[in-house]
Amino acid sequence: MCSIDICKKEFDNFSKLVKHLKFHIKKKDQIMCPYPQCKNKYTVVSSFTGHMSKMHRNYDYNTDNVRESHDNDDATESTSQFFEPLNKVNGSVVLPNNYRELALEVNDQLNVNSIELEDVDNKISYNTAVESNLFVENVAQFYLKLECQYLLPATTIQYITSEISKMHEETQEIIKKNLTERILKEAFNFDLTIKTNKILATNFKRKKFYKSKFDYVSPIQVLINQQKKTFFAYVPIIETLKRFFMDKSLRNELGHKEPRKKNVLEDFMDGNVFKNNKFFQENPDALRIILYQDAFEIVNPIGAAKIKVVTDLKKMEQERVEIEGKLIKGSLVFITGDNLGSHELGGFIANFSTSEYLCRYCLITRNEFYREDGAYKTYTPRTIESYNDAVNLIENNSVQGIKFNSIFNKLQYFHVCAPGLPPCIGHDLFEGVVAFDLKLYIDYFILKKWFTLIELNTLIDKFHYSIEDRKDKPCVLSATSKRIIGGVCQIWTFLWIFPLLIHDKIKVIHDEVWLCFLLLTEIVEIVCSPTIHKSCLFYLDRIISEYLSMRQRFSDINLRPKHHYLSHYCKLILEFGPLIKVWTMRFESKHRFFKRTTRNLLNFINVVKSLSEKHELFQSLVRLGADSRLELKVFELSHFNIDMYQENIKAAIRKINLPDDIQQCTRVNLKGTEYRNGHALVIRQDGYQENITGRICLFLCSIENDVYAVFEVIESSFIPFLRAYELGRTIGYDCLSLHEIMDFKPMHIYNLGSMLCVKPCYGFVSHYF
Repeated sequence: MCSIDICKKEFDNFSKLVKHLKFHIKKKDQIMCPYPQCKNKYTVVSSFTGHMSKMHRNYDYNTDNVRESHDNDDATESTSQFFEPLNKVNGSVVLPNNYRELALEVNDQLNVNSIELEDVDNKISYNTAVESNLFVENVAQFYLKLECQYLLPATTIQYITSEISKMHEETQEIIKKNLTERILKEAFNFDLTIKTNKILATNFKRKKFYKSKFDYVSPIQVLINQQKKTFFAYVPIIETLKRFFMDKSLRNELGHKEPRKKNVLEDFMDGNVFKNNKFFQENPDALRIILYQDAFEIVNPIGAAKIKVVTDLKKMEQERVEIEGKLIKGSLVFITGDNLGSHELGGFIANFSTSEYLCRYCLITRNEFYREDGAYKTYTPRTIESYNDAVNLIENNSVQGIKFNSIFNKLQYFHVCAPGLPPCIGHDLFEGVVAFDLKLYIDYFILKKWFTLIELNTLIDKFHYSIEDRKDKPCVLSATSKRIIGGVCQIWTFLWIFPLLIHDKIKVIHDEVWLCFLLLTEIVEIVCSPTIHKSCLFYLDRIISEYLSMRQRFSDINLRPKHHYLSHYCKLILEFGPLIKVWTMRFESKHRFFKRTTRNLLNFINVVKSLSEKHELFQSLVRLGADSRLELKVFELSHFNIDMYQENIKAAIRKINLPDDIQQCTRVNLKGTEYRNGHALVIRQDGYQENITGRICLFLCSIENDVYAVFEVIESSFIPFLRAYELGRTIGYDCLSLHEIMDFKPMHIYNLGSMLCVKPCYGFVSHYF
């Protein structure tokens, strides 16, 4: 039950009660912690969220344990019993009424979290052990964040701790002169900052505290070569999973099942690899494990550690592992990575420039590939049986492109030819096909005098990008380069923004090379779609074959082996689900952490050990929930008066029968995506390339944190030669929940002078084709 007297609303779900209380805080109400025996009060959402995460993180989320009213003081358990996970010390210190202000003032200067104090009969008391431990852990989290998230050197952190101690000592001297003997006796004899500084005084002590108090998993140093004294660091999978699920909010996800849509591919669980796996058929609640492999300069995270990884995975397949009181099995679904790493890990030849066999999905040979129609023909697929037969024939040389039997094939329910090694469209499609083919087409357009290279580079530099586009702004082109320069996301941005850059310079819209470019763009749009209806795959297969044929006729430059992988994409989407969900860009953000850490460490004696420890310290910080984000954030709530709006907006709002407590807000952040007034979204679809576009003009939020948007529905028509949608007149208004719209990604409205248009970066193919 809500603790606000004028509300008293009842809930059968704890999370709804917490959301409800946060809504009261946003309305400037003071709320009380919903747990019994906890009398803390809050007027700031972040303070309330932090308190719930740190003090009640592992408490049983049972509505019977939730406070029914803030007047209920007849608690059956003491405060020390309620905080049982921490050490219990009897007795408390009673401080004067103005101590809260003094403590907050001092802690603000120290830039650490203030102590939560309870107001009882105009005196503030707290359990010494609980508050002391919490204060030390908060300061330790602060130091750990400096070290692992902001990557400050240990010497810098040591300087900060020393300066904090000095500042605190000086502050104490000033305060002591103005406080009574009682304060000196009772408050400063128990000084948390002095105690904390002693516990976290040195780098060694801080590391010891992090590893003992937080969810740290210690890397294991395993010997590789006795003579060279080389080691690799292995972080045990099973122990990592145990620590991961110590968080109750994550533990509640165990066994959670999302409803699946018939003939719609949304993720790997809709693919045949997962659905046909006997292990997951027999163990539907088992953990579904995905491994990622890649290499960057100094380390291959999975290369040397394969034996250890397989040992742990075997144990999870055959035995139940206890995770927070539950016995759980788990198995490997697939291993994602780039072509080089996947071939090495799967036992295939990784020499793509000269080897006879160049594909891990079929038995195509190099000579067959370079025939006139060889790139888009169908070849004998690799199977588990053909792989094992080839392995049995291996003596000194490879057989059918296989060098050795992959160690991962020792797992009972996984095989690299099941298939178990999905493609990465970042490496194959964007870096291998788009980057080279698009440069060929641009050179052709320059030759046909559509524009000059200088003009194109000026357009790239001066184009009015959206805030989102600007993060991956394309690089200017070089006359000597054979490819588009830049990272995967920059190449992707350039591909779909290119028609808008040169919209007024296209001389012949039916030019065969321009049509070839548009076909490549359409392939990318469908392949990168996050949701794909199975009926679309027949069309995708046809346009891929058509594109490879046109590309082969256009240029004397040979197709690349990565062009061949396009011919497998339809089959692979059926096996793994949308390929955008299994590409390595989801995981390559790890590179940034390791590279930044290496640069900051300036220590290359045992880099693997240093990086593994630093990474696990950072993971322990993440597992604490110190940087956890709310799923939904609303900004600048205000009273909603429907009479202020025109009749067609009123009619749209009244259609959905919103609750009486509805309010309006200026912007919304839902699951990390920010929505503002003026953003355009695809709200529904009448057919392929027949999108209904809506522009947000108003946000409405209920007390349950359900968010609705009033959309100005705009007439839109598809422009084939730009693969964009021209926006026209307003045809009505719709009020929809943000969870109901067809696609979550806001689109920027581009002004091309003669028209306004939107251009999605991927296609919408989630309905019957």
